[in-house]
Parts: sequence; C-alpha cells; structure tokens
Amino acid sequence: DLYELTINYRNPKEVSEAAGKVANNSGLYISTVNAVRSVPDSLVTHTVQNQNELNNMLAKYCIDLFNEFVSEDGSGRVAIIVPQELIEHANKIVKNTLSKNLSTKEYARIIQQNFDDSQISVCNAEDVKGLEYDAVILMQPSAIEQEAASRLSAAANLYVAMTRPTQRLVVLRTQDDANFSK
Repeated sequence: DLYELTINYRNPKEVSEAAGKVANNSGLYISTVNAVRSVPDSLVTHTVQNQNELNNMLAKYCIDLFNEFVSEDGSGRVAIIVPQELIEHANKIVKNTLSKNLSTKEYARIIQQNFDDSQISVCNAEDVKGLEYDAVILMQPSAIEQEAASRLSAAANLYVAMTRPTQRLVVLRTQDDANFSK
C-alpha cells in the first residue's frame, strides 16, 4: 500500500500553497497537502528590471535572512537556490555581502563550513532535495525550469526548491524571467 502525506508540518501555508499551484499549473501530480500553520510574510516575491537590481536584491535578502535566522551557535540555515549557470556569480555576491556585514571572526566561521553543515549555501535545485532550511532565496525560477530535461522534471525541481523553507521563501527574478513563465 502507498500512503500519501496529507498534512504539511514543514512549510508555512503560504509557501505550500504557492508551490502546489506551480506544480499543478505544470501538470505535476502532488498529493493534496494541507499546511498546519500560517506565517505572516513567509512568501516574498520581487520582480526587478535587470540583473544589477537582481544582484542588489540578492545582497539585501542574503544579509537580512542571515541576521534573522543564522546564529553563532551553529543553528539556522539559509539556502540561495539559483540556476546552475549563476552559482559562481551568486556565490561571489553572497561572500562579498557577508564579508562587508559580518565581523572578521564570524565571516571566517561561515565560509569555513562544509556544504552539509553550512549555515548559508548557494546551490542549484538538485542539491537541495531532501534538505530543510529556515529560509530560502529562490532566484530566477523560470531559468531553473529551463535547465531540466523535461517539463515534469522542471516542475518537480521547482516544487522541491520552493518547499525547502520552514519559515520564509523569497523569490527574486528579473522581468525577463517573469515574462518567460507566462
């Protein structure tokens, strides 16, 4: 017998519903899942005009979410999920932002963490399967979809990326990325 999950304890209701809508619109079957908690401001979306504005938003949310969720005791995790082609670029922005805003000691502690224990990670949608974060920044979701081998794989990757946060999902995209998904 196959049992399907019907209650979502991980994600806020707002995040779960948005991810479900994306999956359903793409023809991806997911169980009907009811999130048990609503969290104000758990889903934030920004569409900007160009890459420079996107970089600025990434830097802003990177430090905001770091300050809100990451603790020196090792608790708290933030993921920045980007298309594979943007990993190096996003990683530079994140490191630059953290180096400017954290003490030398805290910055050194953060950048020395390995991927499995990292409190802030830049990764692609494939890397986060099965993982959980306090907050996720999802950048250029349509570009992430375009990397997949098929439409259903794309929908599954995006659904997985959207359902990793326990507290907040921030979706950042350029107008070109938003127009592509329409």
